[in-house]
Amino acid sequence: MGARADADCNMSAEKTVRRWAVKLMSTVIIAIAIFWSLAQVVFAQPFPAPDGAWLQNGIKWSKAPRTINAKLRSGSTAILYFRTDHAFSLMYATVLRVPKEYEVICNGCGQVVHLGTWQIDEKQSE
Repeated sequence: MGARADADCNMSAEKTVRRWAVKLMSTVIIAIAIFWSLAQVVFAQPFPAPDGAWLQNGIKWSKAPRTINAKLRSGSTAILYFRTDHAFSLMYATVLRVPKEYEVICNGCGQVVHLGTWQIDEKQSE
């Protein structure tokens, strides 16, 4: 009976050591990933130029009449578009959307468009 109890104790100790080793390896892997990510940020190349369009958050969407399209919504919003050649546009327009299908700028609605160029302030990016 004593030998069996010792064997059970040894198996329990092995399981505990394995669990501890797995947790330690997980922690080490996570720490390496964090340090690698930080190193990428610190030693990264200059800030890449933003590219693409951003649609304002918090748009108040209005429903179209059911006779037109029960799924169609419209909302007034600001759209900011950056190009990699340092040009940008800021557009205030009405956007039409059908959730999970598409979003498009209303073609027949009024729009206000501002065009310009941008540059990175080297003092602020350091």
